Amino acid sequence: MGVDYYKLGSVPDSNHQIKVLLQNPPTPGLKDLRINVNFSSGSTVVISSDLTKPITNELDLVLSNPNPTTPIVPSGTKWGSNPPVFILSFVYGKQPGFSALSTVEQATNITTSLQQGNSLNWEVVPNTEGNNPSWTLNPKSHEILGIGQEATATFLISN
Repeated sequence: MGVDYYKLGSVPDSNHQIKVLLQNPPTPGLKDLRINVNFSSGSTVVISSDLTKPITNELDLVLSNPNPTTPIVPSGTKWGSNPPVFILSFVYGKQPGFSALSTVEQATNITTSLQQGNSLNWEVVPNTEGNNPSWTLNPKSHEILGIGQEATATFLISN
């Protein structure tokens, strides 16, 4: 995703964020989860240096099965105690710019909603409390991304 910024002053040295995600090691015998991820309407976001005049942006995040004739996970496969999740997050700073999409406070105005295709087989859970807002995308179908119309899930991200 590209972030454009204009006429922003210097950013304090303390204005950075490091995100670390932990995950369980793969279970022996299971395959890698390979999916296509892109933004169908482009990935450019325009931000404003005036925090009182935010600029509205919309992105269509598309997750799709690279093989539309074979589900990602075969039907009937059990998830076990840890079902798959996808976490959507951005870089935040004290002032937007310098690769920060927004401030943490402004991030609470970002919404993620289900759009078309397989999206009805997903649930979006906002996690906007604290210093690292994120959205958990939970597939409800065991195939995650199936075939045909079920091969694609589209999520609208807007502010």
